[in-house]
Amino acid sequence: MPTTTLPVEIIEHIIGLLSARRGRGRSLGACTLICHALLPAARAALWRDVALSFHLDGSLSTLTTAFLKVLDANPHISFYVRSLTLQPVTLNPHCDEADELDFGNHYVTWDRAVWDLLRARLPALRTLQLRNVDAPGLYDFLALVQDYPTLEALHLDGVHCTGDYTTARASKGARPWPKWLVSPRSGAVDEPMQRSSLRALSVHRGMIPEADFVWLVKLLELWTPNYVSLQSLDLRYHRIERWDALPSTPAFAPSLRSYGIAFGDVVNDDMVLSEGRDFIRRTLSALPRFHSLRFLCIEYNRLLPYILGSIGASERDGGAHSHEISHPAPFFLEELASVLAGSDASSIPYLEELTLVFLSSPRWLLGFDHAFARLAHVLVPQPSKTRVGAAVNRYPRFARLAVKTESLQVFGVFFGDARLEAERAKQAEDMDELVMPMLDCFVRAGVQVTVDST
Repeated sequence: MPTTTLPVEIIEHIIGLLSARRGRGRSLGACTLICHALLPAARAALWRDVALSFHLDGSLSTLTTAFLKVLDANPHISFYVRSLTLQPVTLNPHCDEADELDFGNHYVTWDRAVWDLLRARLPALRTLQLRNVDAPGLYDFLALVQDYPTLEALHLDGVHCTGDYTTARASKGARPWPKWLVSPRSGAVDEPMQRSSLRALSVHRGMIPEADFVWLVKLLELWTPNYVSLQSLDLRYHRIERWDALPSTPAFAPSLRSYGIAFGDVVNDDMVLSEGRDFIRRTLSALPRFHSLRFLCIEYNRLLPYILGSIGASERDGGAHSHEISHPAPFFLEELASVLAGSDASSIPYLEELTLVFLSSPRWLLGFDHAFARLAHVLVPQPSKTRVGAAVNRYPRFARLAVKTESLQVFGVFFGDARLEAERAKQAEDMDELVMPMLDCFVRAGVQVTVDST
């Protein structure tokens, strides 16, 4: 009986569909056992992205220990691992080992010995994500770029930098910022560094001293372009105490294709932080320098007013949703529209996508109609005043807008799981019924619009 062989393209498409499904490990594992034709593509997809866990005391989880044993028994698998995530077991949904999760204090101490153990086994690794890791400073992670020159993307999510370089931490391989960077007059010189493949760097949330961000940007400026050619930089600061101490726009901004930044200028709805507002002006006024920019992400932090408002509402009405109140649009939205409409904005004609993340509930966006309409007027073609039928297309590639709110994790911490699910359903409904209609001006212009609440 003649056999039929599927084209490689179809096999890869099937494997790709399975890879996008929940519980993909079991499906892809089955594909590796069906026949030889499916084995290469299924095995590559199965091992491409790996998430490993550690206990809060830094010890390896059972899952991580088992993975290392699999690599030792099957060394060829290591060449398929392209992306690695390291995180506490409390953040890994696939790990059954339960640590006591204390909100705001669930960090794994960074141990370079563990990283060296993994690095020796993963020669094809290209992307590394560290979640909720505790280290003295950001340089502990930047040193990975020097140690692993083939690394293309480094994502630091929720890292905690203490600035504590004690003997105990030094024994775990802690590395302070170089003296030639922190104190240029120290007489020390920069050590030579081989060319790095790093293209993307993100520092998202966590607790990091403002000085670390200053030194981070300064170091990247010194590395660029001789050692590093970054295309994506995401510095979404969290828990900033001094906005005026944050670094200015990096000197290599013209070469960035993707840029993420975070703003915060309110303590509550009645108190404005002048230094936070000055940082917004300083950052957005520099956007015309991003000549290669394709993707822009702006995060606006309003968690403290949200928490205070939620607790106050809970005490007043026992947790019932308060009456919807229209709020004035945040300052950064108006300032963003002004900058994008300015004469210098022609310097960023490649902008394709804008993501707006609000650290608050969807209900707070009620009343932003005018701000969104003004933004749409700038970003999508409008009828020309000079010639009938002509269109002013300042951003011809702009095609996607994403509006997101993030508050459910904080809500769950304060009010518990029982009320969390009801709040999740309410926020999803608010995004569809309150937020989406305000973005209709983008939809009518053919822009792909997505909304989400988490």
